[in-house]
Order: sequence, then C-alpha cells, then structure tokens
Amino acid sequence: MLEIIGSSMASLVCDLSIEKTLNKTIDKLDNAQLINKINEQIKRYEKDVFVHLEEEESFNYKKLNLYIKAHLFDRVCACFNLPEMQQRILARRDLINAAYMEADASTYAQKKIVYHYIQIFLQIVENHYLEKVDDKELLLMGKTVDEILTFVKEYMNKTENRIIDAVQYRGSFAEYIDGLKPSPDNGNAFHYRNELLRFRGRQAELKSLKVFLDDQAELSWMAVTGAGGSGKSKLLYHFINEMRIYTDWKSVWLQMEDCAEIHRFTEWKYPYNLVFVVDYAGTVASEIGKWMKRLERSTYRPNKMRFILIEREGMERNDDSLYEPLWYKKLIGSGEQERCVKRLGYRGFDKTPFLKLSALSKRDLEKMIEDYAALYQKYLSPEKQMWIIEKAEEIDVRQDGIRPLIVLFITDTVIQKKEYTQGDISFLLDQIIERYEEHWKRALCQNNERIFSALKEMIMFSTAVGGWIIQEEPPKLFRNSVYILVSINADEFESFICAVNEENKYEGKLKPLQPDLIG
Repeated sequence: MLEIIGSSMASLVCDLSIEKTLNKTIDKLDNAQLINKINEQIKRYEKDVFVHLEEEESFNYKKLNLYIKAHLFDRVCACFNLPEMQQRILARRDLINAAYMEADASTYAQKKIVYHYIQIFLQIVENHYLEKVDDKELLLMGKTVDEILTFVKEYMNKTENRIIDAVQYRGSFAEYIDGLKPSPDNGNAFHYRNELLRFRGRQAELKSLKVFLDDQAELSWMAVTGAGGSGKSKLLYHFINEMRIYTDWKSVWLQMEDCAEIHRFTEWKYPYNLVFVVDYAGTVASEIGKWMKRLERSTYRPNKMRFILIEREGMERNDDSLYEPLWYKKLIGSGEQERCVKRLGYRGFDKTPFLKLSALSKRDLEKMIEDYAALYQKYLSPEKQMWIIEKAEEIDVRQDGIRPLIVLFITDTVIQKKEYTQGDISFLLDQIIERYEEHWKRALCQNNERIFSALKEMIMFSTAVGGWIIQEEPPKLFRNSVYILVSINADEFESFICAVNEENKYEGKLKPLQPDLIG
C-alpha cells in the first residue's frame, strides 16, 4: 500500500512543471529525488496513518490525481495565492472536502488517508516548487501570472459566500485564531507532543470526546482530569491531531496569554465550529468562566463552540457530598457566571462534566514499552516487560493505576542499562518534580512567588516527616511559610490543600509527595 501511495504521488507531482518569466525553465525534480522526498513525508504519518492500512481502506487515487491536475489553477493555486490567510485556509478545506468526494472516501480510515495524501502533496508543492520562484512571478505549466489570477478570481467568485471580506477579517477574532500556530513536535519521547511513540489505548476516552463534539448544544465545556503523568495532555494532543480530518471543525490549543488576549474581542465570528483545549486550566479558570458568560449572551459566534479543560483534580462524589476542586470554584465564580458555567457544563460523565482518565491496560503498557525499545533498536522480552510494569506498580502506588510516564522512565533506565542508583533516580525525580512545580506555581498559586515558595518549603517538610498536620506547630525554620499559607482565604484553604494532595477530601494534613520514590 505504501508503495502504491508513493508511486501515485510521484506520478502526480512529476507531471507538474514550473517556469519563470522570460521562459526560463526550472528543471523538474529528479524522479528518484522526488520519490525520496515523498517517502520522507509519508514516513511522518506512517505510525498512525499508513501502518495498518487494509486493501478495502484504499481510495481511488487515480481519480483524485486527475481531479488535482484539472483544478491545479483554481483550487490548488488558491491554497497558496489568495491574498488573505483566511481565504487560503478556506481554500484548503474546500480542496480536502472535494478530495474526499473524488477519492470515494466515505469511512473514517479512508478520509484519514486522503487527508494526509493531500497534506503531503501540498507540502511537496510548497517546499520543492514554490520556494524556487518569486510569488509575484509564479508560473505553473506554462500559464502566465494573469492566467493564474483569472483562475483564482473565478474560484473566488464561485465561493464568495464563504470567503470573508479582507477588511472585516483584519484585526478580527478569526484572524487572531488563524494566527495561533500549534506548538512544534517535541523530540523528547517523554513529552506529550512527541511523534516518536505511537498513541496507545484510550479508545473509550476518544469516543467520549467525539460524542462531546457531536452533542447538539451550541456552547459547552468538559474537563479531562487525572494525576500528573497519566496521559491527559497526550490524549488531547492525539485527539486534536485526529480532528484535522473533520473540515467543519477548527481545533485550537490555548495558552495562558491567549486566554487574556481573547477578552479584548466583542464578537467571535468564525466560519467553522471551534474547540478550545486549555492545559493547566486552573491558571486561567476565572478568565475562561468570564468568557463563557460573554459567549452565552452573544450571537456573534460559530454554530458550535467547545472547551476541553485539562487539570489534575475533578469533581467527585464523597458519600453524599460533592467535592469541587479549587480551580473549578474559580471557573464558576459567583452570581450570573456561576449559573452560566453550570448550565454549559456537559453532563456526560456520571452526570458531571469531568472525564477522569482510567488506567491503561497492561497490554497497552507492554506496547508502549515495545515502542520505546524500538527507538533504540532494542527488544525487551515479555519477562522484562512484566518486570518493568511490576517495578512501576511498586514505585507508583496509586488507586487509579500506574502512570504511563513512570513506565517510560523505568523502560529508559532498562534500555540504557542503568542500575537503580541514586544518580539514576535523580533524573526521574527531576522530571516528575518539574511537572509538579509547574502545576503548583501556575494552577494553584496563580504565579504568586511568595505563596509558591512557601508551598514548596512545606511540601519538603511534609515529605521529610511523613506529613504536616495543619493544626500542629512546625519547627521554627518553617513557621514563616506556614504563616503565608494559612493567610490564604479561609474558604479556599481547604480546597488548596486538597489540590496539593491530589485528593478530594480535606483531612487537615498536607501529605508527603507521591510516589514514594520521591520521598
């Protein structure tokens, strides 16, 4: 299948020639060189797209290639030559929708293949053809600039009802959203944005996220919760990447500064449905809640808008009571905002908007171990894989299962043939503590350095002595930190301690940092 896709793409691109003014011809790429470039692009998607292709999941690539050639000067050129970014984005979506139809792609798997086929084609054209010519002098297959502009103009006239006027677009919410570039892939296999390891498991969660998007509500939010290192960000990163094949949705990963910037807009028009993912949502919970209140009142927004918030603590039931984490209290605020946020909460998870990650199966963990070993051309026996999982269980004693990140850390130690010495463990500690500190500082302490420093001191103390009983006086060295912490608003203090403990019941104690490996 990969050979068919590669040769099909080579056949398509080799038929394109590029000329510059004064009839100076730029040679076609060497066929062997071109195939190598195409295979490089295909390899980017091989793990998650092409590796499991079945013959029945193929598509009509011959018909699709003919369509691309026939529409090179309107639909394809429009992807690069329309004057406004929004127009180019709309043109790409139009091209992808047309490609699904021409390639007879009806299933999810077929659309996924066709989507990446089109992406590879556009990348090849952009990276290996268009970079060789001045945009103002761009000529394709003997066409003049004027001829190409005529084709593009005809395309714009046909789709003018879907092309946003440039004057309206500039400075608009839509332009701001289109200008938010996704973070690049990360080369660290431990990072959630890495493309080195295949995504494993979480099929039930992925299905739940898709159901959430398909819900009839115009405006809605949900939260994905779980302990640090359990795979929350990885799940959403994979889901957002998968969503790209749905041309009626635009997905955006919002950073803290974006949430503040978005408040300056008074309308939120966009030609497609929007889904926002907010990691460390506690950092900007109050701003998100206020924005939801403004959005609910407004008619200037897409047909559907969704918020997926990522945080450690979720809403859980304790006996007959309901535990509400600190960040959620900041999200709902009070008065009209509280009523609005509660109305908009998706009730798909035990009648709450909170989806708590379940533990990965041992089979999924074994596959993760195999994938990590394969990065180093290593093989780990089933017995060694089971030893890694058992060691992770020993280190990561939690009620909600082993964290995948801990499994990867231990696998790395085995692959590198390290022993469990203090030096090796320190690396593991650094990685875990870095994740904890970011959560404490941003989500819990709202970047207040004074509270953050006091919290770190008291966590160190509680970890050393097995827990700090809030009502007991600590050693003199720590009394100033205690004073700073207990000065937090009384209504928030118990929720604050629960959030640090990653528990939903206040027991009057700041507990040692887990897992026990850290202690």
